[in-house]
Order: sequence, then structure tokens, then C-alpha cells
Amino acid sequence: MRRRGLALTSLLVGGLALSAHAAEAPDPILPAAITFATSTGYWEDDGSSPEVTRSPPATSTSSPQPSPSAPTSAPPSGPRHGYYKLFAVRQADRTAKVYLQQIAQTDNGPDIVSTVELQELNDLNPYVTDIRPENSTGRLNEPGLFAIELMAEVMLDAFSQVTGAPTAFKDMPPGWRALQLPDSNIDSYFLESFGRAERKLTCECERTEEPSVAQVLHIANGDTVNQKLKQPNNRLDQLIAAGTSDEKIVEEAYLSALCRPPTEQEKKQILEVLAEAKADPKQRREAIEDVYWSILSIKEFLFNR
Repeated sequence: MRRRGLALTSLLVGGLALSAHAAEAPDPILPAAITFATSTGYWEDDGSSPEVTRSPPATSTSSPQPSPSAPTSAPPSGPRHGYYKLFAVRQADRTAKVYLQQIAQTDNGPDIVSTVELQELNDLNPYVTDIRPENSTGRLNEPGLFAIELMAEVMLDAFSQVTGAPTAFKDMPPGWRALQLPDSNIDSYFLESFGRAERKLTCECERTEEPSVAQVLHIANGDTVNQKLKQPNNRLDQLIAAGTSDEKIVEEAYLSALCRPPTEQEKKQILEVLAEAKADPKQRREAIEDVYWSILSIKEFLFNR
């Protein structure tokens, strides 16, 4: 697509500045004394879900709780969507308390729906340190976490979920997921390229997690992602048919793919690309495809961190 390079460049420029940008700007959702935080999933409901009761704040000063000044959500009045954040707060004895926040994305910004202490984890008195930086060498003897490529089946299902275009497998019912395939006899170039195990040995070594040139070329120019983006009545067509604004489309793409809203810099750069195609419906559709393709091609989506 002719706009693909521009959309990808805009997104990557925003992505390169992500770490520094996030470090400089205070996060109104999280408490100040956190040792680890990550977005963990996308959620949506029709507004009829029961409200989650917050855990009562601890009275001990040695157990920091989520900031009481953080916004609280009003009772649901319609469809909602958002993301989860998992974070750890360091305690006086250097252990950590782990919390899960459900956050709704509203017109006025992020809004906390609930904050729940993960009691089963906290009963273990866990030690949570840090997350490995983006420029890590990936060596196993370094502290923290490191990036691992998504398993082939998980990655293919993730492409299907974000684009709203399920993969069609031979002799399988519509909507069948790659993780549900009974064996490796189902033909799939994507799964083979991304290291699906042949199931000939009872050994985890059958599956490869090493990135390859073939994988890079398939993500960039292969049929899998491109066909899902072009498929009629996929998520892109549904957003356009609903008259969704460019800003909301960008937000939806980030939440569904990366489980976080776009930064202001990312949003600004992508909206500039979409604005150039606004007058022509066909060009706008292609530009939205480029936005999704760009997000689905970056390591924040393709790798577990």
C-alpha cells in the first residue's frame, strides 16, 4: 500500500520515544511507589456488568495503596472498553503487593473501574524487582524480564482477534482458533514459519522461538496479515460503518492490539497520516489498514515482555 511506509515510520518514531516519554510524564492511574507495571489485556462490555467492589484501604503505613486521588468511575451507562494494568508496590520488608486495575478509556481519558489486590500472589510475599529495558541484550543472566516471541498459534489468533477476521482452517468450523487445532496436520504456512511443533517428539525442543528472515518477510509482505486487513466486514469495516472518528479508531487499534492507549505523540503522528486520506473513502480505508498493519508489526505486539 502506498501509505504503508509513512504510517509505519510515524508509528516507529513514536515507539522509539515511548520509554523516555513514559518516564517523564506522571501516570495518574498508578501509585507513585511502584516497582513494576504492565498492561495485561483488553476488555469490553455492554455496560451491564456488575460494579467491582474495591478492597478497603490498608491502615498500615507500610503497605502503600493505590493513590486515593485517582479518578473513580461512575456507574456504567452504556458500552465500555479499556485495558488492565498489573502493578506491584514495594513494601517495607522489600516484598511487594500486587494489584490489578481495570481501566476504562473514556472521552475524558483513563478512568479506573476497579482496583483489586491479588491476594493469592500476595500471600506468597513475592519479590518483584523490575522489567528488562528495551535495549537489553537478552542474556539470561541479566535481572528482570526479557522479550520472547509469541508462540505461533498465539500470534495467529492475536492477528485474528485484533482485525476481527478469523483464520479459516480446512475441515474446521468457522471461528476455529489456531490453539484449538488437534494436531500439526492442518496446513498453515504461517504456523510452520513461526515454529509450530511437528509433534513427532515428546520434547519442547520441537518448537522454535528464534526469529527468522522468513518471519520478517511474511509479516511485512505475506498474505496472512494483509488478507485479514482486507477481509470484508472485519473490525476495520465495522468501525468505518459505525462512523467512528479517526481518533477513536487509533485508540481502538492500540487498546485491542497493545492493551494500552496511544501516547500523545503516537496519536498525533498517526492522525496526521489519516487526515491526508480523509476526503476519499477508499484512501481512508487503506490508511486505516496501514495503521493496523504498523501496530501489528512492532515488537511490542509480536513479543511477550
